[in-house]
Amino acid sequence: MGEERVKAEALQILGLFQVLPRLVVFDLDYTLWPFYCECRSKRDSPSLYRHAKGIMFALKEKGIDMAIASRSPTPDIAKVFIDKLEMKSMFVAQEIFSSWTHKTEHFQKIQRKTGIPYKSMLFFDDEDRNIETVSKMGVTSVLVENGVNLDMFKLGLSNFATNFAASSTSINKKDINVSQKSDCYSIGDSPMLFRHAKGIMCALKEKGIAMAVASRSSTPDIANAFLDKLELQPMFVTKEIFDSWTHKTEHFQRIQMTTGIPYESMLFFDDEHRNFATVSKMGVTSVLVDWDGGVNLDMFKLGLNNFAAKFPASSIDHKDK
Repeated sequence: MGEERVKAEALQILGLFQVLPRLVVFDLDYTLWPFYCECRSKRDSPSLYRHAKGIMFALKEKGIDMAIASRSPTPDIAKVFIDKLEMKSMFVAQEIFSSWTHKTEHFQKIQRKTGIPYKSMLFFDDEDRNIETVSKMGVTSVLVENGVNLDMFKLGLSNFATNFAASSTSINKKDINVSQKSDCYSIGDSPMLFRHAKGIMCALKEKGIAMAVASRSSTPDIANAFLDKLELQPMFVTKEIFDSWTHKTEHFQRIQMTTGIPYESMLFFDDEHRNFATVSKMGVTSVLVDWDGGVNLDMFKLGLNNFAAKFPASSIDHKDK
């Protein structure tokens, strides 16, 4: 089965579930590829299990982050193989180092880098001791026998959905994948804002500072209906609300083309680390807000301070604000 066909089947499998993980973590040896790195040399030509790359392409298209957690004693060889297989850009974190902790340390580092809670992660590994230890951290973990494949992928997503349902009373809706969050609501619902949000927007409007929306929602019809109900439509000079795996680079390209405002004259608030990291690289001053608190006066002040420190007011043409 070719990569495109595997990708298509993996996308179909993803479509079966209303709740998806925000991060999928893979082991390397005998999970993504059928060998131990320490038994190979950098000169070798590595290959993956036949379903692995198609599954990763599907996850990337759905905007689901991926990471590596490997206890390989030869990280230099592993990284060379990742480069040869053109996989480096797939991963938001690569934790490849020998450890006796059975990957608790790997996941602690991944969690700190991404900001994604353990309960929002899905993990594939071929060693029972790693599965047992990481499961205790709250990560949905799947033991693979002959590498990751479509059957194991479906099992993992099914287990994740079951675990989420079992603890749904204690899990914040923002802990699940962003492409599914709007599916938790319908157009008939009555939305509400975080308590400081509207006051902040009214203050910005009074100061003549333009505002825009950049959302990766898969249900723009519901999002626009909520903006109408909250009487927010006139607040924004442009609204870019569409699903995308680019972590909002496309959203900001469209905003820049519509407004003519340079990226360095923009300030952005978001609750996802992957969007924060990507948009920051475009030159936009970006602030990561807490999931539970949203945008508030403290985050607003932090954003303005970061903007001022990065781009002194004396050097900005006021019309760019």
